[in-house]
Amino acid sequence: MIVGFVFAFAKLTRLNQHLTRTRTYTIDKKSLNAGYNFFEEFIVWVNADNLKVLSSRCTHLGCRIAKAEGQELVCPCHGSRYNNSGEPVQGPAPRKLEIPDFEISGEKIIITFATG
Repeated sequence: MIVGFVFAFAKLTRLNQHLTRTRTYTIDKKSLNAGYNFFEEFIVWVNADNLKVLSSRCTHLGCRIAKAEGQELVCPCHGSRYNNSGEPVQGPAPRKLEIPDFEISGEKIIITFATG
């Protein structure tokens, strides 16, 4: 019985390691405009003093956000809206947008997403 449990646990651990992979993107800061910059997997928000990276997937059903109205991001599927920090300001989105790991190295922004 214990051997079976240990075997199953080891198999699940390997499966989790297999499913947890990362995807890395590199963006040149010079290519970004002030305000929202939309990419397939993420959104980069830029102003004079700040830069933020947010997932482009709505937390309601995962629709891709590729549009802003004024200062708010707008989900095309069910009308959820988010501020530039990724906080929902109008539902049905239940939580804030994911914030991927990113670092700034010189003129490059390196963004890393866990996938799977």
